[in-house]
Amino acid sequence: MDIFAQIFKVDEARREVWGRAAQETPDRSGEILDYETSKPYFEKWSQEVSEATDGKSLGNIRSMHGNVAAGKVIAMEFNDAEKAIDIGTKIVDDNEWEKVLEGVHSGFSIGGRYVKSWKDGDLKRYTAEPNEVSLVDRPCIPTAKFFSVQPSMSSRRSLMQEKSLPNA
Repeated sequence: MDIFAQIFKVDEARREVWGRAAQETPDRSGEILDYETSKPYFEKWSQEVSEATDGKSLGNIRSMHGNVAAGKVIAMEFNDAEKAIDIGTKIVDDNEWEKVLEGVHSGFSIGGRYVKSWKDGDLKRYTAEPNEVSLVDRPCIPTAKFFSVQPSMSSRRSLMQEKSLPNA
Protein backbone atom coordinates (compact mmCIF):
# COMPACT_ATOMS: atom_id res chain seq x y z
CA MET A 1 0.00 0.00 0.00
CA ASP A 2 1.39 3.39 -1.01
CA ILE A 3 -0.44 6.73 -0.64
CA PHE A 4 1.05 9.77 -2.38
CA ALA A 5 0.70 13.48 -1.49
CA GLN A 6 2.52 16.60 -2.64
CA ILE A 7 4.94 18.68 -0.55
CA PHE A 8 3.60 22.09 0.60
CA LYS A 9 6.55 24.06 1.97
CA VAL A 10 10.29 23.70 2.34
CA ASP A 11 12.24 25.57 5.04
CA GLU A 12 15.83 25.44 3.78
CA ALA A 13 17.50 26.81 6.91
CA ARG A 14 15.98 24.13 9.13
CA ARG A 15 15.77 21.34 6.51
CA GLU A 16 12.04 21.08 7.14
CA VAL A 17 9.47 19.92 4.63
CA TRP A 18 5.77 20.47 5.40
CA GLY A 19 2.91 18.91 3.54
CA ARG A 20 -0.06 16.64 3.31
CA ALA A 21 0.72 13.00 4.01
CA ALA A 22 -2.72 11.63 3.17
CA GLN A 23 -6.29 12.67 2.45
CA GLU A 24 -9.59 10.99 1.76
CA THR A 25 -9.78 11.81 -1.93
CA PRO A 26 -9.51 9.62 -5.03
CA ASP A 27 -5.91 9.12 -6.13
CA ARG A 28 -4.45 8.36 -9.55
CA SER A 29 -4.60 4.62 -8.98
CA GLY A 30 -8.35 4.52 -8.34
CA GLU A 31 -8.05 4.13 -4.59
CA ILE A 32 -9.28 6.24 -1.70
CA LEU A 33 -8.10 6.30 1.92
CA ASP A 34 -10.88 5.94 4.47
CA TYR A 35 -9.85 8.70 6.88
CA GLU A 36 -12.09 7.76 9.80
CA THR A 37 -10.97 4.14 10.02
CA SER A 38 -7.31 4.91 9.16
CA LYS A 39 -6.79 7.74 11.67
CA PRO A 40 -6.35 5.45 14.72
CA TYR A 41 -3.65 3.50 12.87
CA PHE A 42 -1.75 6.70 12.04
CA GLU A 43 -2.01 7.79 15.69
CA LYS A 44 -0.77 4.38 16.88
CA TRP A 45 2.17 4.37 14.44
CA SER A 46 3.21 7.88 15.48
CA GLN A 47 2.92 7.04 19.18
CA GLU A 48 5.04 3.90 18.73
CA VAL A 49 7.78 5.81 16.90
CA SER A 50 7.69 8.56 19.52
CA GLU A 51 8.10 6.03 22.31
CA ALA A 52 10.93 4.23 20.47
CA THR A 53 12.83 7.51 19.95
CA ASP A 54 12.20 9.06 23.38
CA GLY A 55 10.01 11.70 21.72
CA LYS A 56 12.58 12.76 19.12
CA SER A 57 10.42 11.59 16.19
CA LEU A 58 6.71 11.23 15.49
CA GLY A 59 7.33 9.01 12.47
CA ASN A 60 10.06 7.68 10.21
CA ILE A 61 10.82 9.29 6.83
CA ARG A 62 12.33 7.19 4.05
CA SER A 63 13.21 7.77 0.41
CA MET A 64 11.05 6.18 -2.29
CA HIS A 65 10.00 3.36 0.10
CA GLY A 66 13.59 2.13 0.16
CA ASN A 67 16.17 1.50 2.86
CA VAL A 68 17.35 5.12 3.17
CA ALA A 69 16.36 6.64 6.52
CA ALA A 70 15.97 10.21 5.26
CA GLY A 71 14.55 11.97 8.31
CA LYS A 72 11.79 12.15 10.86
CA VAL A 73 8.28 13.51 11.38
CA ILE A 74 8.41 16.52 13.71
CA ALA A 75 4.72 17.46 13.64
CA MET A 76 1.46 15.76 12.70
CA GLU A 77 -2.04 17.20 12.52
CA PHE A 78 -5.28 15.39 11.85
CA ASN A 79 -7.59 17.71 9.93
CA ASP A 80 -11.01 16.14 10.46
CA ALA A 81 -12.80 18.80 8.40
CA GLU A 82 -10.69 18.04 5.31
CA LYS A 83 -10.22 14.36 6.20
CA ALA A 84 -6.48 14.88 5.86
CA ILE A 85 -3.23 14.21 7.71
CA ASP A 86 -0.66 17.02 7.49
CA ILE A 87 2.94 16.62 8.62
CA GLY A 88 6.13 18.54 9.22
CA THR A 89 9.37 16.67 8.62
CA LYS A 90 13.08 17.21 9.16
CA ILE A 91 15.31 15.73 6.46
CA VAL A 92 18.75 14.72 7.77
CA ASP A 93 20.12 12.75 4.82
CA ASP A 94 22.21 15.08 2.61
CA ASN A 95 21.41 13.30 -0.67
CA GLU A 96 17.67 13.27 -0.02
CA TRP A 97 17.76 16.92 1.08
CA GLU A 98 19.42 17.88 -2.22
CA LYS A 99 16.65 16.03 -4.06
CA VAL A 100 14.05 18.06 -2.16
CA LEU A 101 15.81 21.33 -3.05
CA GLU A 102 16.15 20.34 -6.72
CA GLY A 103 12.51 19.33 -6.99
CA VAL A 104 13.30 15.67 -7.56
CA HIS A 105 11.22 14.77 -4.52
CA SER A 106 7.91 16.57 -4.84
CA GLY A 107 5.69 14.77 -2.38
CA PHE A 108 5.06 12.23 0.36
CA SER A 109 3.88 8.64 0.14
CA ILE A 110 2.60 6.48 2.97
CA GLY A 111 3.97 2.95 3.09
CA GLY A 112 2.29 0.23 5.08
CA ARG A 113 -0.50 -2.27 4.66
CA TYR A 114 -4.23 -2.42 4.04
CA VAL A 115 -6.10 -3.38 7.20
CA LYS A 116 -9.14 -3.89 5.00
CA SER A 117 -10.41 -2.72 1.64
CA TRP A 118 -13.79 -2.62 -0.06
CA LYS A 119 -15.46 -1.45 -3.22
CA ASP A 120 -16.80 2.11 -3.15
CA GLY A 121 -18.37 2.79 -6.54
CA ASP A 122 -15.53 2.66 -9.06
CA LEU A 123 -12.93 3.11 -6.30
CA LYS A 124 -11.15 0.79 -3.91
CA ARG A 125 -11.61 2.27 -0.42
CA TYR A 126 -9.24 1.10 2.29
CA THR A 127 -8.16 1.38 5.90
CA ALA A 128 -4.42 2.08 6.06
CA GLU A 129 -1.92 0.99 8.68
CA PRO A 130 1.25 3.01 8.01
CA ASN A 131 4.78 1.92 8.84
CA GLU A 132 6.66 4.80 7.15
CA VAL A 133 6.35 7.99 5.12
CA SER A 134 8.56 8.36 2.07
CA LEU A 135 9.79 11.30 0.05
CA VAL A 136 8.77 10.55 -3.55
CA ASP A 137 9.21 11.99 -7.02
CA ARG A 138 5.61 11.68 -8.22
CA PRO A 139 2.83 12.03 -5.66
CA CYS A 140 -0.55 10.57 -6.50
CA ILE A 141 -3.03 12.51 -4.34
CA PRO A 142 -4.36 15.52 -6.30
CA THR A 143 -4.99 17.81 -3.30
CA ALA A 144 -1.63 19.57 -3.36
CA LYS A 145 -1.66 23.20 -2.24
CA PHE A 146 0.81 25.36 -0.42
CA PHE A 147 0.39 26.32 3.25
CA SER A 148 2.20 29.25 4.81
CA VAL A 149 3.86 27.73 7.85
CA GLN A 150 6.13 30.00 9.86
CA PRO A 151 9.61 28.48 10.41
CA SER A 152 9.61 29.67 14.02
CA MET A 153 6.61 27.55 15.03
CA SER A 154 7.54 25.67 18.18
CA SER A 155 4.43 23.72 19.00
CA ARG A 156 3.89 20.48 17.12
CA ARG A 157 0.19 20.78 17.87
CA SER A 158 -0.12 24.08 15.99
CA LEU A 159 1.28 22.69 12.73
CA MET A 160 -1.25 24.24 10.41
CA GLN A 161 -2.88 27.03 12.44
CA GLU A 162 -1.19 29.66 10.25
CA LYS A 163 -2.56 28.35 6.93
CA SER A 164 -4.35 31.61 6.22
CA LEU A 165 -1.23 33.78 6.35
CA PRO A 166 -0.01 35.03 2.96
CA ASN A 167 3.28 33.62 1.67
CA ALA A 168 6.21 35.84 2.57
